[in-house]
Amino acid sequence: MKKTPKAKKLKKGDQVKVIAKTDCGGIKKELFPIGTICKVVELCKAETFSDGFYYGVIPLDESDTSYNSPFYYLREELELGELKWIPTK
Repeated sequence: MKKTPKAKKLKKGDQVKVIAKTDCGGIKKELFPIGTICKVVELCKAETFSDGFYYGVIPLDESDTSYNSPFYYLREELELGELKWIPTK
């Protein structure tokens, strides 16, 4: 059986994309729409989760003031990435 490589641990300031619903008291919920690009603003230690952490994230678009507090996701519910500027011709 092929072993899946472990995902890189995230840090504050990392840019991530929400790729799955998260567990809220045993119920899977879409706190941010899947595909939302966010910034990690908080790391919380928890021994019971996949990599020992869960992550507080907020959308990169800070003009949306309805998200003034982070929502929390597990590592496997987030995809690490980055945005690059592509000029329009």
